[in-house]
Amino acid sequence: MKKVLNLKQYQKIYIIDSIEEHIRNEENFEKMLKDVEISTDNGFGVLSKMTFARILLEVTEIQTDVYNIFMSKLNESILLADTLEEVPWAALLLHQFRFLDTITDIDILTTNIQQLLETCPLWFQHELILFLPDVLSDAQHQTIAEILTKMLEENCELTNVILNCIASFNLGKEYLEEYKIKVLQLLKTNMKIELVPIVIRFLLNDCVSSDIVKQMLFVLRNIEMQPLAGDKAENCYKNQVQIIKTLKICMLLAKDVTDVAITVIKDINKNPKPLDLIILIVIFSGTIRQKNAEALLKQNIRCGFYRISLLHTLYNDYKEVVRELQSSILQLAGKLLKSEERVFIIFAIEWFRLQFLSQKEMPFKQREIVKNTILLMGNNDQTMKHALNVLCKMAENSTERGCLVSHCNHLRILLEKIDCFGLEEVGILSDLLHGLCLADDSTSESLRDDLFILLQKQLSSAKPITKCKGVMGAVMAIKHLAEKAETCDQALKLFKGLRTLARQVNEENALLRSCKELVAESYKYFESLLDIATEIALANVLVNMCQSLMKHSETYVQEYKGKHAKLAYEFLCSEWPEDKHTGPQYKLSVIQLLNNWMDNEPSPLKAVTSILKWLPDEVYNFENVQSSLTRIPSVKKYIFHLLYKKLFDGLIKGINIALLAVNSDPKRIKVWHNITSNVQKLVQICKTLQTKPTIRLFLRYMPLLIKQFLNTGMPILEHNLKYQTDDVTSILKMMQKETPLLDMNKNLEELVNASSEILDSDLGEKPIEETEDENEDIDDL
Repeated sequence: MKKVLNLKQYQKIYIIDSIEEHIRNEENFEKMLKDVEISTDNGFGVLSKMTFARILLEVTEIQTDVYNIFMSKLNESILLADTLEEVPWAALLLHQFRFLDTITDIDILTTNIQQLLETCPLWFQHELILFLPDVLSDAQHQTIAEILTKMLEENCELTNVILNCIASFNLGKEYLEEYKIKVLQLLKTNMKIELVPIVIRFLLNDCVSSDIVKQMLFVLRNIEMQPLAGDKAENCYKNQVQIIKTLKICMLLAKDVTDVAITVIKDINKNPKPLDLIILIVIFSGTIRQKNAEALLKQNIRCGFYRISLLHTLYNDYKEVVRELQSSILQLAGKLLKSEERVFIIFAIEWFRLQFLSQKEMPFKQREIVKNTILLMGNNDQTMKHALNVLCKMAENSTERGCLVSHCNHLRILLEKIDCFGLEEVGILSDLLHGLCLADDSTSESLRDDLFILLQKQLSSAKPITKCKGVMGAVMAIKHLAEKAETCDQALKLFKGLRTLARQVNEENALLRSCKELVAESYKYFESLLDIATEIALANVLVNMCQSLMKHSETYVQEYKGKHAKLAYEFLCSEWPEDKHTGPQYKLSVIQLLNNWMDNEPSPLKAVTSILKWLPDEVYNFENVQSSLTRIPSVKKYIFHLLYKKLFDGLIKGINIALLAVNSDPKRIKVWHNITSNVQKLVQICKTLQTKPTIRLFLRYMPLLIKQFLNTGMPILEHNLKYQTDDVTSILKMMQKETPLLDMNKNLEELVNASSEILDSDLGEKPIEETEDENEDIDDL
């Protein structure tokens, strides 16, 4: 082609016009972007990696014109498309511009790239920027970098691809420093937290001045990294982890970054932040400045600059980060625990406790902490005592003790070390282990057996010191056994009775030792008798018996209370053809079954919601006092107020349970939306029935619900009004529509009076239906 052009066999303008005419056909243009096949003299074809478009671009005599034609074609096409799939050849065309041997007119190329960047839609900007390092020559890098900076300021979605592109450019050291300062300014503007790791990686890439590192660390200290209202907490915590991982990688790769970080932390003399502590942990976790980080941490703890309150803030605000850094945290806390200074020991004990609690959902991580604590007991007498205090601190309240109980099997290792312990340490250890044995599960029972075997050996030993250790252990055992509700005699009788019941299911059950297992097998026995319950009174007795059994095992209650609630509910849903469905015995059975059902529901709000989905329609179809609910035949119209009361009970009880189960404001708002929807249906039922017992119950419970709404719900709704305006407004409108009592200035007595007046006005002039229970005392329900 060059030869033809140089000999002027064809006019250049003719060739350009021909190319332009040829690519107007989309099919022709796509063929130009595919690899060409070169035919040889012997008739065989060889597939070349060269495309016809690339061949044209390599011809310097027509390169500029061809470049303009291709760019014009690309610009026109992408402006008419919405996705890359609609212009499948666009990426192939960008490939043709990569690594050209010669660029005849750099200015034209720069202008074309600039125009394309400024005019193309966002979806294509991302693709185009990816190709820029391979398309541009070094002379163009600075010019295009300026354009990319403007784009970065206008659209943060391109942050990752733009900074990666600029990092690939060959820019002068001074210019790059200036550019990083500009990017650092962007970090100060409320940048999305997920973009922060990208910016950090760019700022700390290659050679970087200590001033930029210092400024960046100060900016990071002031960035709000905690989840805000409306944010997904999990995403926020994951982004925190990415930020810390990026910092750690940069510190491992560049010693200068680590040195500057230590200097920054050392120079801080007021308002310490959790990030300061995290940076020290990261430096300690593998950089060459481990000792510096440890020394600086100890210095700040000794002078009182780092307090336990800082630890609590750290574990509250950086939940995932502390889990990620567990290995380094345990090493640092262990070094503090081995020291002789009291201030370090107190700090380390609390640090171990908080780390243990942070891994509540990951038992194997908690086990690592327990193992680490036990290993520390082999250092010296003082460290042994401090390590025991760590375990005791973890068992101070019921929640933490429950976590530690699950590791009883591992704690049994301590029994092998007891010969090395002094009397004081034996007392602390016995107090701890016997306290854990109070829990009702198989692991703690196994530990209890081992403890009593050890006690027998110690008390029968001829060595005075061993016998003293046995006495110390026995005293601690008696102390904790005395805390149990049953006396020793009662406990023996209870176990004997449970074994008798359990043997009815299987003779081998007589060998069971765990209270939970005995209760479970005894429960099965009464379940096997359910078929003989042909009357509701007999069914009620069986359910009450099962309820009494459950009380003897807290673990069983926690795991199977939902099963018991389902059992009671199924009896309520039975028809009882042999019963008269009247009389005080029938009513008492219904009351107790309702109590067993709702009081054992793991999620009362969920249960109430499922009932209220269909209940208003069934209530509307009641014909007379003996009419029953189709889905709960045990409940007749004349005793409907019994169910109505339990629905209110379940709703009020379920609010707190449901709110504790969620961890973000959007989920709490959904809970309140569900509650207000249920309130609407309860009001609707009251208006439909118009019976005095139902109205009395409504007047008693609605003020309690409204008070709970005002105290618990309103602060959440007010806080999120600007974030979830429609949802919050919808909830308020529902409450105001059904309960115009929503006035924070009224006391409870005024609320009751107001609700009565509203009901009277809503019921209009219809007479209130009289029932045979109209004079019934609601308190007896």
